[in-house]
Amino acid sequence: MLHIMTTHISTFAIFQLVALIASLGLASPSLAQEFIISAEPDVTEPSTNLLPSLPKTDLEKRLEEAERTIAKLTDQLGDQRPAEPTEVEERLAAIEEQLRKEKEAADKEVVAEASESGSTLDQWEGWTDTSDEKWTHKIGGRLLGETVMWSDAAGIPRSQNYTEIRQVRLSMAGTGYGVLDYRIQMDFEPEARNTFDLDDNNIPGDSIVSTTFGSVGMKDLYVGVHDVPGLGYVRVGHFKVSFSHDQLLSRRDMTFMERYPMADPNGFTPGREIGIQSHNYSANQKVTWQVGAFVDNILETAKELVDDNQGFVLNARGTWTPYYDEPSGGRYLVHLGLGALYTRPENDSGRFLQRPEIHEGPPLIDTGPITANDYTVLGTEALVHWGPVYVNHELMWANVNAAGGNINLYSGYVEAGAFLTGEHRNYERNLGFFGDMEPFENAWFTPGCCGRGAWEVAARWSFVDFSQSPNASKYNSLNLALNWYWNPRMRVQMNWIQPYTDGAPLGNTDPQILSLRVGAFF
Repeated sequence: MLHIMTTHISTFAIFQLVALIASLGLASPSLAQEFIISAEPDVTEPSTNLLPSLPKTDLEKRLEEAERTIAKLTDQLGDQRPAEPTEVEERLAAIEEQLRKEKEAADKEVVAEASESGSTLDQWEGWTDTSDEKWTHKIGGRLLGETVMWSDAAGIPRSQNYTEIRQVRLSMAGTGYGVLDYRIQMDFEPEARNTFDLDDNNIPGDSIVSTTFGSVGMKDLYVGVHDVPGLGYVRVGHFKVSFSHDQLLSRRDMTFMERYPMADPNGFTPGREIGIQSHNYSANQKVTWQVGAFVDNILETAKELVDDNQGFVLNARGTWTPYYDEPSGGRYLVHLGLGALYTRPENDSGRFLQRPEIHEGPPLIDTGPITANDYTVLGTEALVHWGPVYVNHELMWANVNAAGGNINLYSGYVEAGAFLTGEHRNYERNLGFFGDMEPFENAWFTPGCCGRGAWEVAARWSFVDFSQSPNASKYNSLNLALNWYWNPRMRVQMNWIQPYTDGAPLGNTDPQILSLRVGAFF
């Protein structure tokens, strides 16, 4: 009964409102009949040409009276609206209740799973389901060309000048499924040579084991898994064995054109091998450590090792940054490192030799073949980078368990350098070594103007001591470098090298070598 009365009152109020507007001449009388029939107001504004020609004062009085009546009727309508919810509101409330119940059920399931696994609900917060992710892919590579000129090299075999395409390398890398990454890197070496002394006449380099033109070398080929409990990042495949800061650097990030003596696969460090290795670091990233196990002496061109007496390599490396300037992002820091290698060589045979810090040419120092059950190498690292100035030092000691008794071999270097334009190298805190650098200004050339790029100078003294080897000898070298960085991915390098040798197999030598390289990385 109350609802019927309310309806009648509301209809009567609307009728009064429309009739009043019609009496003022603001709408036609037929419009009132439309309101009564449809019970819906017409929101279309009337045209101004419907206003009658009335005196202004009389029109104002009628408008004021109409406004008061409209306000009164609006209040009546507001007070008499039904309090019951509409059908739409009831359906929305039902949907909200259903969603609330589903969320409660899902939360209970998460709590149950956490309880079964021994974890807490807090450990599940912030996680994202990555099961639907796909692999990402990024193409990269490098192109290096160089020329090398010898001087005062009388008596040194194969000490010819040469010009070559040093490296043509293509790579593809990416990530996938939240915790995985991969890298495929192949080196299209224009020519591959092995300069071991084939006829064992103690003159290294006078005979070549093999020369293969157009060979393809296997470099980085691995898959990695991040966030492994207790291990951190785990990598499986063919990649660098973590040992020696200089050996771990990419050629894109090296100050000198070649690594220091013995930080080379022909030296104490094995380079890339097939194996597994974990990388981890402390919460504050001041301490890092890597541990791994590898097969010894995989040939990169053959991409296999067929031998019943295969060797293996065990490695460990740790670093510590006692000082790291956080505000500058590591522009000022101190890096200390310690590494260890244990090698059981293939066929119980070992040999160590070294070129004079260039790619081609004969080894100037060579232990000769050594029958050895195993050998252990310990290495230390100390690097101080203070803005654009830096000093680096590494030392390696190898103890060879030879058939005739233990043999101790040594190698090391100290280098100092500076970026004349003020830059510094970036430091990879979670890996414990230095990476690339970015010039403050790229090198560019247009008529009437140019950009300077970044300029770097450096000097390195290195030594090798084979006094206890079958070919007792020593090697010292001074290397001066001038680098011009056009941008982070292109540079011109020049090295002047003055090596000195003393002892077998070449006797006393002191040649001079000038090398020039242009490199592009992408």
